[in-house]
Amino acid sequence: MLNREDLLAAKGFGLIEGENLFLVHGVGVDLDEYSRKKPGRLAGIRLELGLPEGAPVVSCIAELIPRKNHRQLFEAWVDVRRKFPRAVLLVVGTGELEQRLRRAAEGRQFGGSIRMLGYRNDVPELLALSDLVVLASWHEGLPRVVMEAMAAAKPVVATAVRGSRDLVRNGKSGLLVPLERPDLLAEALLRLLGDRTLACEMGAAGRELMREYSLERVLREMDVIYHRYL
Repeated sequence: MLNREDLLAAKGFGLIEGENLFLVHGVGVDLDEYSRKKPGRLAGIRLELGLPEGAPVVSCIAELIPRKNHRQLFEAWVDVRRKFPRAVLLVVGTGELEQRLRRAAEGRQFGGSIRMLGYRNDVPELLALSDLVVLASWHEGLPRVVMEAMAAAKPVVATAVRGSRDLVRNGKSGLLVPLERPDLLAEALLRLLGDRTLACEMGAAGRELMREYSLERVLREMDVIYHRYL
């Protein structure tokens, strides 16, 4: 199991933790990959994406499918732009809703503030450029993008759903908000964009928490499980 809620559900079917049921901390995150400094590379990406110097940057890295709930994020972004008109939202990913979301991003209310980036292979660099990361999913298993964001010491705003609840300590490493409340999602984004000290503190707390989800730890966990049955 990758999250505690699934673990509890599995126990309800008679499985026994430590015997035929195990909690594994995801697939593991290479913490070093998200802490390397690449100033030249970052400057090039900033120029490529047309990010104004000093503009707040929020990233959403997720497949463009209904489950990821970009609709709630876009609704919240209208409110964010009222207070931070220079803010930029980076939407990374592909999927069945790509064309629909691209059309929505072109809406006058967004004023060109949403960058639809499609598929990217430079996620660590995009996270390094971001002030915070947002994920508004309807449900998750154990969202890798949240782990990557926290490994990069970025605060996370996420919907309070299974999986995300395992990773985001509300008020410590990020903020959790209810589904179907774009107003509260906007409020959480505004809180972190408006308080740089708080955002940095939450980012640092998330980075520390990710030691539990490091690649080295997960490999040790899997080694124990495999050796049990081989």
